Amino acid sequence: MAKRSFRRLFQFGLATLFVALTIFGVLFGIWTNRVKRQQRAVAAILAAGGRVTYAQATLMGSRVYRGKARMERGKALEPNHPRSWFTGDWWYSVTGVALHGDGCNDRTVAYLKDLPEVRSLALWAWATLPPEGDGPLGGKSTRGPLAGVTDEGLKVVSTLPCLESLSTLGNSFTDDGLRHLRHHPNLKRIQITPDDSNATLAGIELLERTLSTAPNKH
Repeated sequence: MAKRSFRRLFQFGLATLFVALTIFGVLFGIWTNRVKRQQRAVAAILAAGGRVTYAQATLMGSRVYRGKARMERGKALEPNHPRSWFTGDWWYSVTGVALHGDGCNDRTVAYLKDLPEVRSLALWAWATLPPEGDGPLGGKSTRGPLAGVTDEGLKVVSTLPCLESLSTLGNSFTDDGLRHLRHHPNLKRIQITPDDSNATLAGIELLERTLSTAPNKH
């Protein structure tokens, strides 16, 4: 009788362990997939001359990674590189992105889809990469033909659920692109002018009014 009870307990224990391991495997797979997507996005942004900021729940605040932080012999580290397992992507989410110069374009912006926790975004097509040691929004302002991010790029930006601050400079988007941002749930601060975009003053003011009157912004 005791042997039968022990056998049932052993069988029950194996079944529970199997279920627990299955759940752990699924959760680990989801986590790993998120990390890999973030690593690919960060590598692409850094390769384009951009900067990313990681959130840290410490008194040290945020870390800012520049190109050299993920570069080895002039090449960005691949997501499956052994050293990439020890980067912040496994432990922290990217909360800030700054794109500069030629790297500020729709192709680079498309990688933001894999960075859903970005809260601050700078799209500075008319700005040079900041010198080492400066903040993510350093660098010199440069004026030229409007290029950078188009309406399609702003459509991607509008899908970032946590975005709170958007700064732009020298991009070619229009009022049609701003329309995608009007009902963003968390966007509070925008820096856009008709002088450095193809958007009109009326379109920018409409966006500002729409964002300021949204119920969740009060």
